[in-house]
Amino acid sequence: MKLKVLFIFCSFLSMGIALSQNTIELLGAPGSGGPVTIGPATSNQTVTLFTNSTTPHNPVITATYSLSNQQFDTIEGNPTTPGVVFGNNLAAVGDTNLVPAPGSGVGVYQLMNYAGSPQNTHYTACYTCAVGTGISVATNRGIEMQSFADALIDGANNNLQPVTARVYYADLTITFNRPVTNPVLHFAGLGANFFYTAPDGNYYTHGYATEFDLMTTGVTLKRLSGSTKFDVTGNTIKDTAASLGASALGSIVQSVLRYGAGGSVAVLGTNITSLTFRMYIQGDAGAVINPSTGMPTAPTPGREVKWAAAKGGSIPKGSLQGDVFTIGISLQDPVDITGNVFNDPDGGNVNNSTPVANLVPGDMYINLVDSNNVVVASAPVNTDGSYTLPMIFEGTYTAVLSTSNLPPGSTPVSTKASPGWYSTGEFTGAPNTGSDGNIDGTSAAFTVTGTDLNNVNFGIRPLVLSATFADVSATLTGNGLQVKWSTLTESNNSHFDIEISTDGKTFTKLGTVKSQAVNGSSSQKLDYTYQAAVPASFAFAAFAFLALLPAFKKRRWALPGLLFIALLFLNSSCNKSTGIEVEAGSKLFVRIAQVDVDGTKTYSKIVAVTKD
Repeated sequence: MKLKVLFIFCSFLSMGIALSQNTIELLGAPGSGGPVTIGPATSNQTVTLFTNSTTPHNPVITATYSLSNQQFDTIEGNPTTPGVVFGNNLAAVGDTNLVPAPGSGVGVYQLMNYAGSPQNTHYTACYTCAVGTGISVATNRGIEMQSFADALIDGANNNLQPVTARVYYADLTITFNRPVTNPVLHFAGLGANFFYTAPDGNYYTHGYATEFDLMTTGVTLKRLSGSTKFDVTGNTIKDTAASLGASALGSIVQSVLRYGAGGSVAVLGTNITSLTFRMYIQGDAGAVINPSTGMPTAPTPGREVKWAAAKGGSIPKGSLQGDVFTIGISLQDPVDITGNVFNDPDGGNVNNSTPVANLVPGDMYINLVDSNNVVVASAPVNTDGSYTLPMIFEGTYTAVLSTSNLPPGSTPVSTKASPGWYSTGEFTGAPNTGSDGNIDGTSAAFTVTGTDLNNVNFGIRPLVLSATFADVSATLTGNGLQVKWSTLTESNNSHFDIEISTDGKTFTKLGTVKSQAVNGSSSQKLDYTYQAAVPASFAFAAFAFLALLPAFKKRRWALPGLLFIALLFLNSSCNKSTGIEVEAGSKLFVRIAQVDVDGTKTYSKIVAVTKD
């Protein structure tokens, strides 16, 4: 009878192969890098990611493994042992009929090359690392686990589940002490087998392997590399061999070629704080082998292949059986993203285009947004324009200028510079070498790999009035409305609109006056006057007044008088389209709208005038 070797070690990222991508891995020794716990154990186990064999990453990044929803509180012959544990129960191959006490087995934190025949080329250190690089199975460590097949038999050696069943065992959750992006999990040693020799001399052999279904939503799995039978389809990680076994390279067990599995899986997503997997054991069909021919044969009536053997049994002889495997984690070393928000009034290439040191308002933030439109991080913009987004993991992002400090996991709000300022451009690159042309406060998308990213830059400028108003006044006289104003400076000014209102809230355009400034710009004081026409009611009053004059009845005054009245009437009629008539004693509100060459408007103060 052949037991699977019961010590397998986690596939964690190796420092010795491909650190060019600056990965962080499980390289520390037990006690500093991982627990010193001896199995079997069900308590939480915490590991720390290191930058090399002696140095933990700073700031510290840890991952805690925890088990929940155990479907088997006990296994056959071991009433205190559940279906899944950290560390395995047996301290040596061949221990049989053993009821181990906690702490009597094997350490939880192991090297990954102890069993399962893992190869360096089966593993990849990070999502953007070269395939098959970054792992040394002789250096990396991880958390060892065991799923017991003994949960599927009873004390009389009867199978409790069909040998081809997929049986739910427990849930495994891995929790990070800080949000991470695209963590890579490394599995080694998936798969095991059990056989016994029957009285008829035939071998009854059966294989099984632990499988994992990802339960966490919002993330996806991607196979990076692995052994030939290591498979990731949808949310499931498994050994796809027809005949399941312990060795990733394949091994012949009682004339049957069996394969274990192992490899690296990236969990794609940002702001990941925990991952939960549902654990199953999947069995194969098994085989009955005639040892003389090495060929399959029919089973003896009443005999079948087994998941395991009951404690104290003879045929098959009692033993403790299970799938021992390791799961490791690695990350690309997070990097810093830096840049500047420049006072850039010329609006050309993004840079500080003022003649003095860069100075911007201190109420702005840069929000980092991932490809799913989720905020990953936020950093304040200093008054000199500089900012730093620390601890950013690999991925594709955009940077958004905002006055909001948004928490990770939130949805970005509209881009916005400080009040009184507006964007002039964005560019990722050295200052004064380009602009992305969008002028929307959002950078072009960029990809973070293993090195710091600098010069994700923004340009803004203060809102400059195209005209600086001095005095503004208005009078209502018998001749109509007269508005006077002055400007001290003008820049890119097109014209002025005179607007009036009877309530001081809703204004109507009354007329337009073009800018006197040459090409719309001036640094000299300029004076303007606008004269509104007399309302129609005034023209009729004039007609009535003339009709009362005695001289009007004399023929020699008739024609000139009528012409005078007609002109007044036409003048007032042409201005009646404004719809504004002011009763004696009431107020009229007046303001000047300065209109820039691009249509932007700024307004003067509002003045009120009362008709006598």
